[in-house]
Amino acid sequence: MIKVSLDRPLKLMERSNSSYVSHLEPIRLHFRLPEDYPSDCPPEVRLVCDWLDEVQAERLTRALAERHRKGEVVLFDWCQLLREEALALAGIDGEVRVDGPDRFGRMLHHHDLEEADEKELLDCPVCFVSLAYSDSLRLEQCGHRFCRECLFTHCNTKIQGGNAANLDCPEMGCQEEVPGHLVRQLVDEDLFNTYDRVKLDFAIRLDSVANCLS
Repeated sequence: MIKVSLDRPLKLMERSNSSYVSHLEPIRLHFRLPEDYPSDCPPEVRLVCDWLDEVQAERLTRALAERHRKGEVVLFDWCQLLREEALALAGIDGEVRVDGPDRFGRMLHHHDLEEADEKELLDCPVCFVSLAYSDSLRLEQCGHRFCRECLFTHCNTKIQGGNAANLDCPEMGCQEEVPGHLVRQLVDEDLFNTYDRVKLDFAIRLDSVANCLS
């Protein structure tokens, strides 16, 4: 899931209902790696999100494909692009229209939860230092939060120790992965390139196994 950055509140609209929001639900990026990725073809992707209609999702998908260069590993770059430029690439400027009161309600609920998070304090579950929610780093899939230093140490140790393919959440018992965009923020370029290569090799092997089974 990819959290989209907003530089200002957006007007959320559904027929006669409207409200301003500072947080949008993440975009879910579903992808498949073709046999000739990355040497020739880009990944096959599908974007799912309550606030994207079919036309906007198609615009984003087309924009991602246009940024592919043969031989380049692009998934993490695509995630970063969606995080920073999704609204502009989808043609959204100032307001988001959604279809149906259920979607409208889900988006308001997500906004309210994010707003509440930013105002509270938490203890990092690794070092137990107290910090504001807004100063912590959150893993989108599981929701666990950590201070930057602890998450950096965790990622750095795992990658240097040869465990980049199993870069899981530091929370005890949690098996969700640390998302790639956070890894890129935390570690240096050489270490991230190592992580990127390992994840790509792992994904290609999984896809090959799936093709064999089918």
